[in-house]
Amino acid sequence: MGAVRFPDSEGYTDGQGNFAFPSSVPLPCSVVVTHPEYVGRRVRFTQLGLAPVRVVLSRGEALMGCVVDGVSLKPIEGARVVLTSFGFSEKSTSTGSDGYYEIPGFPGLKESHGLQVEADGYAAANRQIGRYTREERWQDFRLFALGQVTGFVREGFGNP
Repeated sequence: MGAVRFPDSEGYTDGQGNFAFPSSVPLPCSVVVTHPEYVGRRVRFTQLGLAPVRVVLSRGEALMGCVVDGVSLKPIEGARVVLTSFGFSEKSTSTGSDGYYEIPGFPGLKESHGLQVEADGYAAANRQIGRYTREERWQDFRLFALGQVTGFVREGFGNP
């Protein structure tokens, strides 16, 4: 099921991919059609006809990689990987028990994106990815555990 964003409203496609314009949409307007496994697309409408409008989304490419502990190099399960565009979350996923992740429907060379990785107990990592080669579709991350400070408190005479 895909999402369809109209000016001032949002809807979803049905099981066959059909959607309808709300009666309140002013023309001309732009409509954004997205699906988690495809590259989103913005379509501009200046008038509506009697024939259905066909919007085709491409599969794009998959952005993938592995997230590991920065010291032990052991995989980190459940790390959240977020692909951002212009500062907004576009797609996200979590790593499996093997530390690997995959984000399908990556638009590739069209624009610059940010990639953020977070996991409990670790410092977050951020990376900008822009125009890249096929090899750069693979983005590995090493996360480092947050430090822990321990100690004790004594009063002026050395007593706890």
